[in-house]
Amino acid sequence: MHKRLNILVLASLAIGLLLAACGGSASDPTATVQELFKAIEAKQFSRIADLACAAQKDEIVQAFDPSASLAGGGISAQEILDAMTFKLANMEYKETSRSGNNATVHVKGNVNIDVDSAKFKGVLRKLLEAQGVTGVDDAMIDQFMEPAMEQFKELGQSFDQDMKLVNENGKWLICE
Repeated sequence: MHKRLNILVLASLAIGLLLAACGGSASDPTATVQELFKAIEAKQFSRIADLACAAQKDEIVQAFDPSASLAGGGISAQEILDAMTFKLANMEYKETSRSGNNATVHVKGNVNIDVDSAKFKGVLRKLLEAQGVTGVDDAMIDQFMEPAMEQFKELGQSFDQDMKLVNENGKWLICE
């Protein structure tokens, strides 16, 4: 009986620790900011809205979800995103202030974008054809590839800024 009780107590403690680790954003503003950047790296942009405060939700989703600006021209945003890889580099997160329901987390690092040129050639072909360009062949695609790849390199972003968060209903959420 005593052995069973110990196992039950240990199992309950382990579950509690696991839930606390998974729910980091509830009590830690830094964890919320880390979740944001991990969502970007994993291309899980639908998670961004859950990390944003009610007052700024639309603006934050628009700022951090590239799919809205990528769609169009006969190509789905998902097709373009499938050709891209987001990589976090040298990321640093530090809570710099907290007062009541407000906190500031400083984030520094890089979000680099790599593009799979083979996948992107297919996207580029569809894009040109959707714009009415006829006779799209490999030579034409190759002509557009270098400028397109340069644009993607420029899309990578360096961060060295403060992010404001608020505590809403017990969860720290990005609010600026």
